[in-house]
Amino acid sequence: KLFFMGGELGCWDEWWCRAEIPWWLLQYPQHSGLQCCVRELNTLYQSHEALFADDFSFEGFEWVDFSDWQNSVLVYLRKVPHSMKALLCIHHFTPNYFDRYTIPLKHVKALREVLNTDDVRYGGSGKVRGDVRLVHEGGHFVGAEVSLPPLATVIYEVEWE
Repeated sequence: KLFFMGGELGCWDEWWCRAEIPWWLLQYPQHSGLQCCVRELNTLYQSHEALFADDFSFEGFEWVDFSDWQNSVLVYLRKVPHSMKALLCIHHFTPNYFDRYTIPLKHVKALREVLNTDDVRYGGSGKVRGDVRLVHEGGHFVGAEVSLPPLATVIYEVEWE
């Protein structure tokens, strides 16, 4: 939630109080893409209460899967207490692309992608698909299959049953 001077531009050098922020970096696609991503993250933060409501309580956060060390994937929910609103946050830290990655969830009616840092606009690989398939086994809901791009964060808005 806090950026230091020039971090939104992907500055190479450490900020120095006697120098101007190197705005000229925005002429390069990777730097302007990072600035676009930070801008949209700020908009997402302001428009989704789950990202800031109840920050200092266990009710605003829930681990979904923190044990997939083999694929370097972390999954959690940001929630609004006493509400059916939530955001599913998936962070993938390897250069591998997974066409179908299963997220263990309960009682989900729908998922809608609200952010994918792999978007070409941000300098990503462009393997953005946003595909979601709800998985049922034996008549019971067991989770969702999502396309998981490399080195990316994907955030879904969750609609509960």
